[in-house]
Amino acid sequence: AIIGRRLDMPVINLGFSGAGCMEMEMCDYVARIDARLYVIDTPGNMSLEMMKERYEKFLRELRRRRPDVPIVLAGQRVYRSDAPAQNDKTAFLAALMAKLLAEKDGCWSLALVRTEDMFPRDVDETAVDSPNGHPSDFGMIQLADAYGSAIEGLLRAGQKKSACWARPVSH
Repeated sequence: AIIGRRLDMPVINLGFSGAGCMEMEMCDYVARIDARLYVIDTPGNMSLEMMKERYEKFLRELRRRRPDVPIVLAGQRVYRSDAPAQNDKTAFLAALMAKLLAEKDGCWSLALVRTEDMFPRDVDETAVDSPNGHPSDFGMIQLADAYGSAIEGLLRAGQKKSACWARPVSH
């Protein structure tokens, strides 16, 4: 909602409350949405093994159906600035993004919101009820800053695109 207000555009949030696991049926559903950009934020719902099994297939199918729509990938979210930022899930996504952008046909428009950019300040942004609770308002602003930077970068790049474009972005 914060990003939608900043960009003055509607945002559809298909929050699956811990159940979004890159099923191909969801790709069918998501691809029907006429979006300017997709944000895929599922690492918290999936094991690394599931991600390795499903992510690339899902992204390729979404791109096949919506070849001109940029995609923002979100790394593994951690809810504290003092939590380790390096993790296997975000590393997997960075490697997958590099692989897709290196393909001969190019034409991918991807960005990755890295874990360390989600809560960059040395302040505890979580709710006080648990160490893995949801972010406070301050934490949500930090998330909006990280996601918004990636989204705005891809949307700007898309305005300048020719028939085919790829832009590796990491924030």
